[in-house]
Amino acid sequence: FLAAKIVRHAGGVLVRYSDHYAEKESMARLMDRLRAITSTARGFTPVLATPLRL
Repeated sequence: FLAAKIVRHAGGVLVRYSDHYAEKESMARLMDRLRAITSTARGFTPVLATPLRL
């Protein structure tokens, strides 16, 4: 379980969350991937060069 707060500030959107939890490294990787998403004229750019396979 992770509590997070989504905040709009200065024209942007922030996600605030505590850094005291067991899955800290996994959450940091996820947040880095979310921050890497950028918008282009054709849509959004991929975060991972190779898609994950199940």
